[in-house]
Amino acid sequence: MNNKHIRIYLPLTVFIMVALSVGAVKELTHVHQFRTLVSAVSDGVARTVPGYVQGTRRERRSRKGGYRNTVFVDYATPDARLTLKTTVDNEMHTRLYPGKRVVVTYHPDNPRIAVMEGAHDMLGWGRRLAILFMAAGLVICAQLIIYWVFSPVRRLSRDMSQRLG
Repeated sequence: MNNKHIRIYLPLTVFIMVALSVGAVKELTHVHQFRTLVSAVSDGVARTVPGYVQGTRRERRSRKGGYRNTVFVDYATPDARLTLKTTVDNEMHTRLYPGKRVVVTYHPDNPRIAVMEGAHDMLGWGRRLAILFMAAGLVICAQLIIYWVFSPVRRLSRDMSQRLG
């Protein structure tokens, strides 16, 4: 590959690497927060408060009839009033309506880390696979950059041209 192509692909690869890094950090932060909440629940320090459904949204995910049911729940802690966005299954979605009271469990140190009782598991296989693929993409981008910067073929051709000249 000549230098012209490297000048085009190197910035593109760096951009893809930055985008994958941001996505991976975001997903890993979400996983860490959820595991912190699970740990707080098992230790008995998590707090529960009533929450109120503000609205629901049903989005079509595929042509085969797969839907994602999103619920927006307002809840209040002693320090703040927050809104939780979560997903639920079809059965629970039919039972929820604006104003319905639900139970919200939150972490006492950070009330933004919360989960609604009966919501989907926030650590599904989709999220885990996304983190895995982003990490694989980062490794591939890093290998490409290392190859382009430290290419032995360019170094060899540079040495040959210096010897001939």
